Amino acid sequence: NEDNEDNEDNKQNKRSKRIKQKKIIEDTKLHFSKIYRLKKPNFKELAKKYPDFAKFVFTNRYQKSSINWRNPEAVRELTKALLATDYSLKIELPENQLTPTVTLRVNYINWLNDLLNESKTVGSIRGIDIGTGASCIYPLLGAKIYNWQFIATEIDPISINFANKNISLNTLENKIIVRQSKPNIILCGILKVNDKNQSPTKKDNNNDSNDSNDSNDDGQFSFCMCNPPFFSDSTQEEIERVKAERNPRTGKCIATDNELLTKGGEFAFVSAIIKDSLILRNRIKWYTSMIGCKVHLKPLIAILKSNMIHNIRTTAFVQGRTTRWGLAWSFSADGVDRFAKSRLKEKVSTRVKCHTSDL
Repeated sequence: NEDNEDNEDNKQNKRSKRIKQKKIIEDTKLHFSKIYRLKKPNFKELAKKYPDFAKFVFTNRYQKSSINWRNPEAVRELTKALLATDYSLKIELPENQLTPTVTLRVNYINWLNDLLNESKTVGSIRGIDIGTGASCIYPLLGAKIYNWQFIATEIDPISINFANKNISLNTLENKIIVRQSKPNIILCGILKVNDKNQSPTKKDNNNDSNDSNDSNDDGQFSFCMCNPPFFSDSTQEEIERVKAERNPRTGKCIATDNELLTKGGEFAFVSAIIKDSLILRNRIKWYTSMIGCKVHLKPLIAILKSNMIHNIRTTAFVQGRTTRWGLAWSFSADGVDRFAKSRLKEKVSTRVKCHTSDL
């Protein structure tokens, strides 16, 4: 009898996990653009419109148009074609740097919009993209889809040149500014404060507006976002092994060391954002970052809670065979009651589903 009870408990635990995972996937789909949620990209039609993409399209064994996902050139041309077709965006990408996937980036942007909908924002939406890269894809998408304004930071001069070129190609100079950053400088040291002797925290208490009338002061921001370098200082063999584990479909990844490597990996990088947030506090409404390794979420949340930050959100970005996670925190109380009620509703719903499945 005890063995039977243990088996029943194991079955119920497995059911609960399946239900939870299904809910995560369903919730994540809400962040997707309707373009990709309702209709997958048609490679055959894209090939007709874009000759540079067409040369990589072939008919697979299932008689469907496809590309070789291990070919960086094919992926690069697909990104350019999707941005042009679905968002009327033109971009140029260097051959030796990271090619951003469109669906994942749109997913992150839409999740940010969900967070902002919980905040009472006065004036225009202004964000910071930490490490924008050559594509400048997050600011381009945010400006195009939601009319947001951005300060985009980058340490690599070549990437800055390409980012500025992509901004000009889309005539978004009035929406996006690119700033040169330096290693170990993330937020503090990038944002301008009018009175150098006045801390950002004190200044925030005297200014609740999103906009600033002083050209020497950046004012306040609705959010910051980041897709941090994933790897710590490792051997090339270790990097290639982890790349293959993260996305077996694509395998080969073309990117610079700045895009892949940082001392301590993404955990140390996001920890540094948390450290800066403790100084800037309400200067930025929502601090956010993408997380590539799920195991980093719990310790990062523990750091936030140890610093008395309790307005914390997480999500999963599920697209194709790739899953990433989102982490957000705020020093405001925006959406706390609504979030608590939704979590309670989720727990009750899960219990009911588990109970019903046992009948």
